[in-house]
Amino acid sequence: MVNLVSKDKWIIDGNYGKSLDIRLKQADTVIFLDYPTYISLFRFIKRYLKYRGKSRPDISAGCEERLDFQFISWLINYRKNKRPDVLKKINALNQNKKIYIITSPRQLQKFLDTLKSNSNI
Repeated sequence: MVNLVSKDKWIIDGNYGKSLDIRLKQADTVIFLDYPTYISLFRFIKRYLKYRGKSRPDISAGCEERLDFQFISWLINYRKNKRPDVLKKINALNQNKKIYIITSPRQLQKFLDTLKSNSNI
C-alpha cells in the first residue's frame, strides 16, 4: 500500500481499515460516501443476486459474491461501529486536503456533474 500511495496519482476505493491511516495521510482529496445503511444493504443484495455464483467484473477472478452473516452484520453495524472512527480521522486531517462527505446518490451525482463541467470531460 505504501508503494502505491507514494506515486504521483492514485485512486483507492473501498473500506480497508488497516490501510486507512496511510491513505488519508497521503491523499490530497478524500471522498467519503456516507450513505444510509438501507442503501448499502439494498445495493449489496442487488449485487449478490446479479453476480451469485460468479465473479464480478470489478474484482479479482475467483472472488465470488457471497452472502454470509458476518458481512451482513458488518454492513448493518457499520454506522455504529466503524463510521465514527472514520469520521474522526477525516475531521482530523490537514486543512489543505479536499474533503467531500457525500450522503446520498443524488448528492454524488451533483458532485460528479460539477466535476465534469469544471474539467470539460
